Amino acid sequence: MTFEQIKVVIDNWDPIGLLEGEAPPDEYDIESRAIFEEARGITSPEDLAKIIQRVFTRFFGESLSPSFEPVCSHPRRYYRARLI
Repeated sequence: MTFEQIKVVIDNWDPIGLLEGEAPPDEYDIESRAIFEEARGITSPEDLAKIIQRVFTRFFGESLSPSFEPVCSHPRRYYRARLI
């Protein structure tokens, strides 16, 4: 997976809803970079979902953590369709 692939997935998903507002287009670049760094060598979409959840919890706070399980299915579907 490349950083660009991860960035496209995260930006299209817009999990916090920042890009639909007035946030700059690079709003999730730090999180996407962190996901890219942690995702090297993963072998399953479930591993990717865990990394995404961990990164967004770290950057946006633990109170968001429970809401990520249902929405992590979007990156999992993308991973299966495009990255494996």
